Amino acid sequence: MNAWPATLTDTQANYVLTVDIPFGGGIGSIQPGGLARLGNFDGAGPDDLGVSLIFSNSSDGALLIVKGSATLASATIPNTNTIEIDGTEMDGLFGWPAVGIGAAFAAPAGPAVMTASLPANIYAFRGQSPAAVITAAAADDSVIGSAADAYGLVLGFLGPLGGSPAAVTIGGPFGTPAYVDVHLGTAATGPFQGVMGGAPAAAVRLTDSLSGNSFGLLSLGGGLKGTSQAYSVIGGDSSSDLVVAGHGELGSPVYIVNGRVIPTLAGTLDVAAVQNRSGLVPSVVKATGVIPASWGGYAGSTIIPDSDNDGYPDFAVGEFAPARPGRVVVFH
Repeated sequence: MNAWPATLTDTQANYVLTVDIPFGGGIGSIQPGGLARLGNFDGAGPDDLGVSLIFSNSSDGALLIVKGSATLASATIPNTNTIEIDGTEMDGLFGWPAVGIGAAFAAPAGPAVMTASLPANIYAFRGQSPAAVITAAAADDSVIGSAADAYGLVLGFLGPLGGSPAAVTIGGPFGTPAYVDVHLGTAATGPFQGVMGGAPAAAVRLTDSLSGNSFGLLSLGGGLKGTSQAYSVIGGDSSSDLVVAGHGELGSPVYIVNGRVIPTLAGTLDVAAVQNRSGLVPSVVKATGVIPASWGGYAGSTIIPDSDNDGYPDFAVGEFAPARPGRVVVFH
């Protein structure tokens, strides 16, 4: 096994992708929410990479998909090896965030991508290899939430669940109360529930009556992004669980919603008020004392198939900590 170097620089990278500065909106850098594992989006075999450029194209934003290839080399993007999806809303931050959501649509489509154009437009694109640039208007499924709630600021992926090939979560962390919607769409209609381009009609909306604000800034499903694989962190089965939390509740607890139960839920569920009766499958597990003191907030999370080789899946959450070193907490 090779020793991990104390410091890594771009000169040690196998490939370097450089954003064309004019295309990147004069900034030329990857913006927040910027990289997404998409799987074999273009149908060519190797996995592809999503790159968000939220200030590109005169600030309409764009999502570039870099095609995986055995001959991949360092390059300036966009180029002939990229698929370009453009936003259509000025200052809409299109592409932030972006999530690979596996086989969300019926065959022969490949793995799909879900992305947002803030403040409230969420889009899904089936796997494809288009001959030209496409736009948000060409999305295969979409839902329009509340701008005031910042609907779509946080997107999550549960994977196959309850008959849905690609269950997803969409957060409204600035709502009153803040919430997380769980969508159990179909392969025929797409991952979102409700009329395409209309208001959301989620299977269940989760809230937290004890969280004063920002519930849903952590919304992590057990789906492995860019695939159709899913993991249960509490159930010991194949049902994907959902990890949710906010900033406002005393002690910063983390709630884990049991994937076996999610398809049976409807309406609105207050995770802080769930009472599990003895001997029954728990609907929600509340984990307290697991987040370090002085936690600055949530910034990124991921499922980990098995970090410690104990046979159980794990997950990690990152800390939003401006002007000081952040932390990552791994749950195993």
